[in-house]
Amino acid sequence: MASYNEISVTTLARLVGTPDCPILLDVLRKISEGKGQPGLEGVSWVADGGISSENIQQVVEAGADQLVIGRGIYKNGKIKQNMEEIRQLITSISQ
Repeated sequence: MASYNEISVTTLARLVGTPDCPILLDVLRKISEGKGQPGLEGVSWVADGGISSENIQQVVEAGADQLVIGRGIYKNGKIKQNMEEIRQLITSISQ
């Protein structure tokens, strides 16, 4: 029997334009459903694609254990500012 330590769930980020994007919401649903399945205890769920400060709370609340954020950090060329904002959001969500 195969053993899985990490499952990545991704979207086509170029198709994600808003926090209520059906593709992103589908990924969040898959994470929530997957975490509840027997035999997947202890698996780290990684969400990738279209994650930004505008939707990060939804992603964390869906159960993602790790986040892959690209454009959300590099947007507008304000990398440091975007990273600080995302860190603050994650900290506030985690409390």
